[in-house]
Amino acid sequence: MLPPSITKNQLLANFDTFVFDADGVLWTGDIPIPGASQWINTLLDDPEKSVFITTNNSTKTLEQYIGVKCFGTGPDLKEDYVKDGDFINEVDVTSKVPKAVVVSFDSHFSYPKLMKAANFLSDPSVEFLVCNEDTTFPGPVPGMILPETGPWSAAIQNVSGRKPDIIFGKPHKEMANFLKSRVNPEKFDARRTVMFGDRLDTDMMFGKTNGFTTVWMQTGVNSVLDIEKSRQSGEITKIPDFTCQFSEFFP
Repeated sequence: MLPPSITKNQLLANFDTFVFDADGVLWTGDIPIPGASQWINTLLDDPEKSVFITTNNSTKTLEQYIGVKCFGTGPDLKEDYVKDGDFINEVDVTSKVPKAVVVSFDSHFSYPKLMKAANFLSDPSVEFLVCNEDTTFPGPVPGMILPETGPWSAAIQNVSGRKPDIIFGKPHKEMANFLKSRVNPEKFDARRTVMFGDRLDTDMMFGKTNGFTTVWMQTGVNSVLDIEKSRQSGEITKIPDFTCQFSEFFP
């Protein structure tokens, strides 16, 4: 069963701070969600409203990455290391130990990167920072599973035996603390803050645990079936308060 719908007028009358996820809420891939830009512009034109986009996606587009040789841990080895295990001796894990291992989305996650991260984290002074723990993200092809940062984080935790020192993304407190620091404390009221998102385990949990009203968008990762599963299992922080479609705001 769908959550009850909430209208544009109800949102404008009852909320001052509007928090949006991005992928699956404002756009999917490179395709804007119908009505999203008009809704954002409506809010931005109102001086009494505060608008925030709190995406867990910490990357740029693939097109923006063209020409960059490597990121983070350095380039992967070019040798055919699937057939030849000698590459292990060529991965330097002793010199230039970093101050932190930062895990984000990486479409080229590899054995050498996992090996480097785990060895660096054997030093307790090296911080373990994770951008988010989303398992998947929505893509342009319906039903296609696209792994996100969560699997990379889980692999590094499993091999290193370390838990992250900080997880920045939703639903964790660091994102909420940052958000609150950007709103005038005299104006910020959790009861008049609304979170729009598509994921139950990040967006809805983020809103619920911080006392925000939650609005689930039907254009992203989770489905009505997922909401029913959360309801049956008693995971109340994953159950949204409302749903809406931005396109219906501008008939």
